[in-house]
Amino acid sequence: MRSDNIMKKEKKMKKIKGLIAFCLVVICFVFPLSACMTQGGNINSSKSQLIIGNYDGGFGHRWLDEYIAAFEAKYADVPFEENKKGVEVIPLNEKDLFDGNYLKTNIANSPANLIFTERLDYYYLVNNNQLYDISDIVTSDIEGEEKSIEDKLNEDQKSRYKVDGKYYGVPHYQTYRGIVYDVDLFNEKKLYIKESGDIAGRSTDKDLSAGPNGVKGDYDDGLPATYSEFFRWCNEVSGRVYPICWTGTYKQAYTEHLLDALYVDSQGYTEANYFYNLNLNKTQDATSMLVTGFNGDQPIVSSQVIKDRTDLLKQKGLYDALDFLYKIIAGNYYYPASLNISETHEMVHYHYLRSRFGEDSKPIALMIEGTWWEEESNDLFVQMVGSFGEDAARENRNFGFMPLPKPDGQAAGAPTLFDGTAAMAVVNGNCTPLQAELAKKFIQFISTDENLELFHTMVGTGRDYDYELGEKSYNSLSTYAKSVYDIKREADGVVYGYPLDKDMYNWDQVNLLEKNKALIGVTVFNSPIDGFTDSNKKATAIQYFNGIYDNALR
Repeated sequence: MRSDNIMKKEKKMKKIKGLIAFCLVVICFVFPLSACMTQGGNINSSKSQLIIGNYDGGFGHRWLDEYIAAFEAKYADVPFEENKKGVEVIPLNEKDLFDGNYLKTNIANSPANLIFTERLDYYYLVNNNQLYDISDIVTSDIEGEEKSIEDKLNEDQKSRYKVDGKYYGVPHYQTYRGIVYDVDLFNEKKLYIKESGDIAGRSTDKDLSAGPNGVKGDYDDGLPATYSEFFRWCNEVSGRVYPICWTGTYKQAYTEHLLDALYVDSQGYTEANYFYNLNLNKTQDATSMLVTGFNGDQPIVSSQVIKDRTDLLKQKGLYDALDFLYKIIAGNYYYPASLNISETHEMVHYHYLRSRFGEDSKPIALMIEGTWWEEESNDLFVQMVGSFGEDAARENRNFGFMPLPKPDGQAAGAPTLFDGTAAMAVVNGNCTPLQAELAKKFIQFISTDENLELFHTMVGTGRDYDYELGEKSYNSLSTYAKSVYDIKREADGVVYGYPLDKDMYNWDQVNLLEKNKALIGVTVFNSPIDGFTDSNKKATAIQYFNGIYDNALR
């Protein structure tokens, strides 16, 4: 109880500090930035200024502080204006003001020259001349390297960011959604699966099962390989641990994160991409594995030509994902606070991390999260050292990004990953030529291989470019960060949960195809977790799956 009170007090202070910061930024938006900054005596008039707006979400801004310090040092003696030398970078770290939805209608009024954001309606802003053309620094060689930023982009990213032969943005960090598992807890409680099927193993055992990828002797040995094996695991370990948890406050969003990850892993890279990028106006005959009916509780599946975008709501992967979440709820395999609206994402991190040290009646084995969670919990790890000693420090805890089990009957193999964040860097179209020059220099500066590795080693996940970590950088990562890197290297592809081609779809068109909202009888449920936990009438996975299609037709 005492620890919960401390957590609540810390949360309240954090909120107060956040409100103060928010107010200060708003003041700067209303009044000229120079006036705002000079009142505090912070502007260095002997230098040129670059203002950076940062979506201060899960990855925070420690990485930006490091980049700024190095950038300012590099250009300390370079004049960009008459009678001035060097650059002063002014960061505005604020989540709400640099969220993509807010920027869609407010970017012209933003004081930020360079913006790091998420889920920006990129094509809308490009078409409305709100973003600066940065093609020159994307296509030219990076200083000290014989390759450009463009050379480091995969084909999906080139398709997304190149519009009519020009670049107006570049990718930022990559995020994957899924399940975190506590490696230390798995070893202490012997939660790994043996070749015999017994749940009695440690990670060092030689007789573990092959895991979801079907390959013995690698990173996923001993983890549930199929949905059936996962739920047998849940049932057998429930006496020892709570199998899984998630934030109750944002239960819709986070359980849908898991559904997205399960969907793309089941449906596969090509067919899952149809949901966001299929253009039926083109002369392609796209086929996909669809559910055409049910035999009892078993789906009837066949390959079908997609004739209408609503046909995508019948994809087998969508049903597989729903059935997985439904069975977690029906089996009562979750930490009770996961349905408590007061259980914020910060609080679930708190309970998850501390549960291994006896803070709950049972420890928690798994957590639904995104790959940003470890950096997001950095301060919490520091606090925990005071309570539990160095064993609780971030560098001494061992977690893994769990490869998802495969649907029953599906062959073992490499995972397909989901990134729905759409994190990117853009230069504000309202910039002066000088501001744009500095912003572009900053983008190119942070895109060197060295600085890509710096970001990765700091926050534990990568920026969305093609690069390899050196041995020293890889070894410096946490166990969790290593697992994210390893699974990305093995993956057969990453499905981006946003349109990749302006000629196909924009955000509005994607959002019209709602794969989480269902009409069941006369009731519309906004999210599967609501349908599966409704106090009046709990929906089954089959009912919800059929209800999604019915809702699309109404």
